[in-house]
Amino acid sequence: MTVGFLPKQVNTPYFDVADGGGEEAVKSLGSTFKEVGTDQGADASEQVSHINDLTAQKVDAIAVSAC
Repeated sequence: MTVGFLPKQVNTPYFDVADGGGEEAVKSLGSTFKEVGTDQGADASEQVSHINDLTAQKVDAIAVSAC
């Protein structure tokens, strides 16, 4: 199983900790963790683009921190 994580913004201390916990949990299940997003700040239109990309890649689940 592959789980995509889409935080509001990557490379920030808050989401680094949150995503680290998510990555640990996903890997403990023997699954694949994939983080996508922007480090330019929260932008709903960019999130839609990342969701479309993850959907096209046929990930099994997407965890979103919606803008």
